[in-house]
Amino acid sequence: MSADAAKNVLGNEKEMKTLTNCADGGGRDKAYLYQDLELVTTKDGKREVVREITLKTSAVSTEEGVKAGDLPAAVKRHIRRQRQWQAESRVYGFG
Repeated sequence: MSADAAKNVLGNEKEMKTLTNCADGGGRDKAYLYQDLELVTTKDGKREVVREITLKTSAVSTEEGVKAGDLPAAVKRHIRRQRQWQAESRVYGFG
């Protein structure tokens, strides 16, 4: 996902930090800090792309419904429900 697309969805960040990425010869990653999550981007050629999203509170969740603080059983349940919904959507033509 492009960083611009992610930032359009998330809105304005509270703070932005430049990070040194030693893995790619000292490249510069950026961390966009929001109230409930952190978005880290890196360069892919000339494009800035999302490298990592860290959920900091349970106020936000993944597409599957997984939240920060969920126990392993809850994570598995959320993922199982998402997979079941995706399978049903394909069968009934919703997705």
